[in-house]
Amino acid sequence: MASSFQFKNAALMMALAAAYPLQAHAVSAGVAQFASGDVSVRRGTVVNPITKGFNLESGDAITTGEGGRAQIRFSDNGLVSLQPNSQFNISKYSDANDPKQDAFLVDLLRGGMRAITGLIGKRNRENFRVTTTTATIGIRGSAFLLGYLPDGTLAVSTELDAIEVCTTAGCIVLTAGESAIVTGPNQMPVRTNTRASVPLPDPLRAPVIAGENVNPDGRASIVPVRANAGPSPNPDPGPGPNPDPGPGTQPIPKFTTYTGMGFAGAGTKPNTNAGFSAFAVVVETPPESGLQMRNATNGSLVVQTEGGGFTPAEYQAADGSKVALTGTYEEISVTGQQAAGDLLILGTWSAAAATDANGVATQIEPFGFVSGQATPTTTLASLSGQRAEYAFSNATPVFSTYGTAGQLLASSKLTVDFLGAGTYANVDLNVRFPGTGSGENDYKLTGGVTGTGNGFAGGLAVTSPNCLAGNVDCGTGTFSGFYSGATAANVGLSYAAYGTEHGDFGGAATFHQTGAQVPTPQTAIEYNETTVKLLAPNWFDDYSTSNAYNGTVHFKGEEFVKFQTFNPQYDASVEKVNGAASQFGSLGKVGDADFIGWGMWAQASRTPPSGGSGGSGGPAPAAELIDYVHYVTGTPTPYYQMPSQGTANFALIGGTAPTATGGSNGRLLGGSLSVDFNSNFSVAVNIKTAFGPTASPTTVDINVPAGNIYRDGNQFSTCGNGTVINGMFTGESATRAGLVYRASETAVGTVTGAAVFGRTSAQNLGYTPASR
Repeated sequence: MASSFQFKNAALMMALAAAYPLQAHAVSAGVAQFASGDVSVRRGTVVNPITKGFNLESGDAITTGEGGRAQIRFSDNGLVSLQPNSQFNISKYSDANDPKQDAFLVDLLRGGMRAITGLIGKRNRENFRVTTTTATIGIRGSAFLLGYLPDGTLAVSTELDAIEVCTTAGCIVLTAGESAIVTGPNQMPVRTNTRASVPLPDPLRAPVIAGENVNPDGRASIVPVRANAGPSPNPDPGPGPNPDPGPGTQPIPKFTTYTGMGFAGAGTKPNTNAGFSAFAVVVETPPESGLQMRNATNGSLVVQTEGGGFTPAEYQAADGSKVALTGTYEEISVTGQQAAGDLLILGTWSAAAATDANGVATQIEPFGFVSGQATPTTTLASLSGQRAEYAFSNATPVFSTYGTAGQLLASSKLTVDFLGAGTYANVDLNVRFPGTGSGENDYKLTGGVTGTGNGFAGGLAVTSPNCLAGNVDCGTGTFSGFYSGATAANVGLSYAAYGTEHGDFGGAATFHQTGAQVPTPQTAIEYNETTVKLLAPNWFDDYSTSNAYNGTVHFKGEEFVKFQTFNPQYDASVEKVNGAASQFGSLGKVGDADFIGWGMWAQASRTPPSGGSGGSGGPAPAAELIDYVHYVTGTPTPYYQMPSQGTANFALIGGTAPTATGGSNGRLLGGSLSVDFNSNFSVAVNIKTAFGPTASPTTVDINVPAGNIYRDGNQFSTCGNGTVINGMFTGESATRAGLVYRASETAVGTVTGAAVFGRTSAQNLGYTPASR
């Protein structure tokens, strides 16, 4: 049967790693005293063979192949011996000679091992824990054996003193000479006369995490799959009501289905001219549909287990869309366990077939993905008002349509604000491709967006030193992901970039929380209009068509909450109504030189100008409520950094869902912007929206050709033919642009929204001598 063991407090020490020689800054966890056959270590994204004398570090993942064996001596004098076909991860190791700081936390995901406790376990046994796919082992002694049997059952035996074996159903203590088996994470360990065998039989069964579907006896429900044909619609009825608990009595299933799983992935299409494909079940953002997204984190992951393997073979979302393995699988990392709700699988498929909800298939090769158990939405709601930082854990290679793969750097990170009904995720990814040029092969991907439930997705601004200088094309991108673990301790995400100097590229990665969550800033911070400018249509009605106002802009975190004008006689002030629904996103942090944000308030309180229309004086009017306020905020590009020559094209990377007369919500499908910096009448805008059912939508295109939009330095606007557009450029050399729009007399009435663009290409950019 499929198992998901997590050992609680036991001596599983194993840290065979050394994917490359120990770097000066790394702290050694131990040394490989012996290695024979196929033994390798993964450190980050690099895999290297292990030989005698290799130094191992915390975070290393060691794998032994058929016939491979290894023995590791840890710095605390503990010892771990690994058997063939084993996978052993050193999750956290710290030999600080301090019971409060020591840590020996390891995972045995398949195979078998023998452990002898070192000083860490002797100083404080609570610091020593071995995790498997269904149980945790804690130590009360100094030596034990454990291993997976061919049917996936875990066998545990004590050699000296005592150990504690725990599952979610309870714990038992084994003294010297006693043994037990564990058949599932929700089953009590059962004492047995069968002793854990070292060496264990080959081939060894890899761990399989059972899903939420169970048979009457509580065991995992297995979904058999026809060879090369995907999962069968007829599930296996499973074992009878009185299965033999002993090892070796159950057949090894061909496939096991894990339910309640999130998934996100990205990869290149076989024909490099076809570009890149981003499949994200959490939220899907294929390039052809712009920013039209959907949420679906509760899908099913089918894992092939025949012959003792552990190969994710297919993921199917609730809406019927799916992605399936058609090539070979390579594991990057497997962390957590099903019983704890934090299982997270990161890997690559050499080839995969993605099928959307309409049955349209796309072949992708290669493909990087992450799949795992999503954090319950009730848990996310309980974290309301907190902010968490997430650091890089692991990543797939960065696959590119140009062929040469890059890497996601360890400096990549996320910041997340928990908003109660959702979250705000700010993504900062750093990608590097091979090459010798200084910075020429580095890319920064940034984006921020609000998400509902336990998933999120948005657009990315893609920049590099060369594109900032205007020498090559920049790019745009998309990202999507989900929170994993009982307290959102981890994040899995995929990302894709389009139109860069290195073609289209992307991959998948995992991140972990660093330290405790802290309160999100609750006090609004004021920013002068010289630092952050505001654009907003509609709330000023007909008092002005400029809508780029001087005043203070107030933020809580990255959310805009209030605007207070410097000219109350002529201009209105506005503030978000407490508790009103909102959506917002941003690129960068408020106050940064390249910050740009966007959003929508469902309701706001507006204070009209005290002088009335035209500023004629009179008593101050009372505040009034207005609905559906769309806005863009940002730090305008300084005038001396604005190009005065050349042309540039921009693509949509963010925006709000548009609203129409009566409050109906639409979808922002795409958009583009082009500008000729040689002229003041040279900005052209195209925005595509849709309202109504996706099967038969009413489309509304907003097109304003060049010659109808006037640009004054870093701002541009138009008012005519029923369309109002107000925009500005942000970032060095105008690498980004944001605008708000209002189009009347459309098929659905007046349409209002906000859109943000990233520069994708530029030609012959020039600047006045005084500005450079």
